Amino acid sequence: MPRRKFASKEEAAEARKAYLKEYNKSYQRPDEDALRARSRAAYFDNPEPARERENSLYRSDPAFRARKIEAARRWRKDNPERVLAYREEARINRLMGRIVKAKAVSTGT
Repeated sequence: MPRRKFASKEEAAEARKAYLKEYNKSYQRPDEDALRARSRAAYFDNPEPARERENSLYRSDPAFRARKIEAARRWRKDNPERVLAYREEARINRLMGRIVKAKAVSTGT
């Protein structure tokens, strides 16, 4: 197919713009919403591998477990109002018959 010649740069730009508009109409790009929905479903169907890895490390690696326990203890010490809120929530849940664990801040261990 021979190249088309245009009278001016503006005319060439207009023709290019019209061509791209038509091309974009026909071009099938993957549906991004469907892709996002699929990846979300895969994430929720497969119980997070990262969480499972961390749980198995917690059970098998004493150093990792100690770091986790220390970080949790530090968090409870730094956020006393949140700890109280969680305890209150746990108290209400116990009254309703649901069990939710809320740890105390222990300084002796």
